[in-house]
Amino acid sequence: MADLIKLERNFFKFGTFKPSLVQRVKSLLTKANPIFNNTELRWIPYSFLINDCNRKAYIKEGWNKNVTLYSIVRKIAKTCAYAPWAAYKVTDEQSFKKYKALSAQQHTPQSLKALEVVKRKALEPVNDRRLNDLMNQPNPIMGGTEYHEGLFTYKLLTGNAYEYAVRPDAGNNAGKPLELWLLPPQYTEIKVSGSFPVRPVGYVLTEGGSIDFDLDEVLHTKYFNPNYSYIGQHLYGFSPLQAAWIANQQDNDAREAAIEILQNRGVRKIITSEAVTPTNAKEQAGRLKERWRQEMIENRGGIVLMPGKGQVLDVGLGIEDLKILDISNYTQDDLCNAYGVWSGLFNSGANQKYDNVEQFRKDFIINTVLPELNALRDARNMKLNTDWGYKGSGIVLDYDSTVYVELQSDMKELAEWLKIADWFTPNEKRVYMNENESDIPEMNMVYMDSNKAPITDLGMTVPGLPETGLENE
Repeated sequence: MADLIKLERNFFKFGTFKPSLVQRVKSLLTKANPIFNNTELRWIPYSFLINDCNRKAYIKEGWNKNVTLYSIVRKIAKTCAYAPWAAYKVTDEQSFKKYKALSAQQHTPQSLKALEVVKRKALEPVNDRRLNDLMNQPNPIMGGTEYHEGLFTYKLLTGNAYEYAVRPDAGNNAGKPLELWLLPPQYTEIKVSGSFPVRPVGYVLTEGGSIDFDLDEVLHTKYFNPNYSYIGQHLYGFSPLQAAWIANQQDNDAREAAIEILQNRGVRKIITSEAVTPTNAKEQAGRLKERWRQEMIENRGGIVLMPGKGQVLDVGLGIEDLKILDISNYTQDDLCNAYGVWSGLFNSGANQKYDNVEQFRKDFIINTVLPELNALRDARNMKLNTDWGYKGSGIVLDYDSTVYVELQSDMKELAEWLKIADWFTPNEKRVYMNENESDIPEMNMVYMDSNKAPITDLGMTVPGLPETGLENE
């Protein structure tokens, strides 16, 4: 953090992050600030790069090194990647707004069924071959599942995901994405404006040279970052791993310490021929030095035997005594908490009953996976309807959550409930049962049990209900 503050000060004082001696001397000869004048904050005709120093470490020290973190991130990313994406046409704007609002809430498997009904009213599948093919294979070397797993992996590790769209400049499909490519966030920098409010104006890929991207070419999805900086550091997403960085390091250090103990544990006990006292310690040391070195190698984890009468000394502790890997138990919980998942999903040994694991899976899908998919859906639709050629078309992208079997209610129980739920049309009941709607017009009508009658027909009155005169007949 101190280094980052120093870089900020250098930039606004000298116009560069690492000023040379000549630049430092020149700055003493003038009062003009190369970025801002002395009286007001003003826009500059060029932009500058902000370097986030931690993103490489999240991958190098996290994903590449920590098996617990790898397991957590990969489970979330792979599960998110299961959901297929497709193009839809908005048929009811009000229902679409309701659908987006409801999908942002926490759900139960039952409430998700109701959400699916609202979605059917708001959207209908559309045969936009360009978008559908793009979701199935975003680019020539990646299929849809692999691509989305990579996208969510990047975001979960670094807090950022960048999708670069290859688009034609002219023709009927001008501006519409032909291919999507992931930019590695550890090597992607944000170009920002020089005025308030600080905003992104483009992106630069810094690995293997410098490649510039316009703002409208790239979709940047991220986690909110509350660490505001007047040079735009907050425009990078906040990685969950940053909050759990100490836990990640503790887990790495504990495992490395355990390896060192296993490799260099030496002898466990030594039996000496006589007690070690201050008067003979120096003499014994020279005599036993070479023997000790040999026994450390030949009797690793064992006992050194000396002839004659003596005493037993403990000279080392085994891994079972140090319990060094116990640290991993609570660091796993910390990492799981940072990513919003139950540690019981990762063979932690606690709460491993079938009912518990089944509930963990449902909670994992509802509270971790679906919010990630919702955030990506909303960001993509905003980009489609601004920069990516679909403005005013009513075309949107959405994912199919019915692929998650953990969210499917017991079908027998659901069928019994729908049997008495006569306020639904037959088509609405088919949606609840994951079936397609029927084209028969009568399937969109509400059918009531013939044994039921209005309460007024039974000679009863309801407070607040106007009298019809039938109750006296």
